Parts: sequence; C-alpha cells; structure tokens
Amino acid sequence: MYTTGKQLAPNTATDFRELDDIQKTVYRDGVLIGRRGENGHPHTVPWGFGKLLVHCWEVYAKDLNIPVIVYENGYAVEHEALAPMDKIINDKYRQEFYDQYIQAMCDAVKNHGVWMSGYHCWSLLDNLEWNNGYTPRFGVSYVDRDNGFKRVPKDSSKTVAAIWKHVVRKQN
Repeated sequence: MYTTGKQLAPNTATDFRELDDIQKTVYRDGVLIGRRGENGHPHTVPWGFGKLLVHCWEVYAKDLNIPVIVYENGYAVEHEALAPMDKIINDKYRQEFYDQYIQAMCDAVKNHGVWMSGYHCWSLLDNLEWNNGYTPRFGVSYVDRDNGFKRVPKDSSKTVAAIWKHVVRKQN
C-alpha cells in the first residue's frame, strides 16, 4: 500500500491497516502502484520494498550493528486457483515479483550498504492462509490436494534458484 501521509480522523479505523490513523491507498497520483495479488494482497511495489529495507537499516539496525532479515516475502497470483495447470506452473507474475523484489534488495545492499543476512520466500508450498483458506496460492510449488498432495515445482522455484545461484556469495 502507498501511504498518502494524510491523517484520518482519530478512532475511525475500519480495519487493522488503518490503526495508525494514516490514509493508505493502492494508487499514487491516480495510477495503480503495482500488479494486484490475490485478494488485493500484496500489490507488487519493489521500489517500496527497497525503500523499506534502507529505512529499516538506517533507522533501526545500522547503529546496533545487526543485520536485516526478511521473512515471508511472496506473491499470490490473482485467481491462480482457478487457472489451468499450465498457467499455475508457468507463474510468470510470481517470477516477475521475485526478480524485482530480490533486485530491489540487492540494490539496497549495493547502493546503501544494507546488511542483509536472510531472505525467506513465502512460501515453498501452496498452503492454508488463516483468513482465506487454500485459495491464495503463495507457493513456488503447487500442491495437488486432489491427488495425494503431490507437489509440483512451479517455474518461480527455478527463477528463485537461478537468482540465488547468481547473487549469493559462496561460503568456503
């Protein structure tokens, strides 16, 4: 979400995203800020992710000399559960998401000195989302619930593996 900076009237929050009384939107200057995910969560905003990493580093972690770790960063392709198997496996929007978000993270490290010690894709498998059941599919592996829970790697798993092979420094 994009924060407009405009303050809401106190105590008028209608959901947890507004508890800080600051107006938020998925539009910036009338333009959608990124591709919409399942149930509107998340929108793809890699530039915002990069800015968030730099902010967290500079405000919270740098002076304490502690690394930044990202947990549960992933993308549920909108209506993926209704798509044919070939579209589920060739999850191009999730591939794009990881490519752009990991690039933003690498830029934060290279250009701003952010010390990253972990990044966790959400998630390895399509799973149960507490509020939405099995419909939003975040996994880089498809789980066939009708066929003995067979797991099939989606193309995004290959994308993430290729990125890490290129980006991550080998430890001796």
